[in-house]
Amino acid sequence: LHVRSRRQRQMCIRDRAHVRAKFMKARVEGGDKRVDVFLDNINRLFRFEREYDRKMITDEERTRRRQGLPTMEAMIILRANLLQELKSEEERKSCYMWEVLNCLHKFWKESFTYINIKDGRYSISNNLTERVVHSFTTKRKNSLHFGSDEGT
Repeated sequence: LHVRSRRQRQMCIRDRAHVRAKFMKARVEGGDKRVDVFLDNINRLFRFEREYDRKMITDEERTRRRQGLPTMEAMIILRANLLQELKSEEERKSCYMWEVLNCLHKFWKESFTYINIKDGRYSISNNLTERVVHSFTTKRKNSLHFGSDEGT
């Protein structure tokens, strides 16, 4: 991938938690009730993962369940609604709704990679990883500007 698309992906949708947060923003700040079907199905995927954690199933079993009918049903509903909303040229969509729809469409495959990977250890959310990496990148960024006017 070239630098621009990687940066866009990082800014647009990093994982399912970010997808959910963007839809929440469209619902709360944009007032668009059509996001509810998206939120319902994304939350359904998160419920599946919490259930797998609670039952402490093996990675192999987690992979099998992720590729099972309930997960695929939620994915089909998400995809069908996404395509339907993108076809709809309604002007009543908020800018937040347009943003999340376009990002989800553009990065659909990356947003739901965890389902197709044959390793059940891959998490539905990468928030923990991002928090760990953030501390290193912040330190690196701060050290680049140490002793300069930009570092203040």
